[in-house]
Amino acid sequence: MAAPNTPTPVSKRAPEKSQVRTDWSERGVYWDKWSDTVGETADVFNRPLGAIAEIGPGMTVLDLASGAGEPALTFAAMVGPEGHVTATD
Repeated sequence: MAAPNTPTPVSKRAPEKSQVRTDWSERGVYWDKWSDTVGETADVFNRPLGAIAEIGPGMTVLDLASGAGEPALTFAAMVGPEGHVTATD
């Protein structure tokens, strides 16, 4: 009987902090450039989602698997300054 294929182990060494910082700094320009467009596009989907969930002023909302922050950012606008949104990824 043949031995099962053993996957090649992934290096356990974490990237240097300075390299991670450089990578994110370089990509930040694109986040800034496209943030309004992405936000407007997300709003098209997230406002109806918030309406279905009956999210409104003063509510507390938990957004699990928030990723880049949507729909939490849209929901934050919907709950207003008296509400609270917690987002986690």
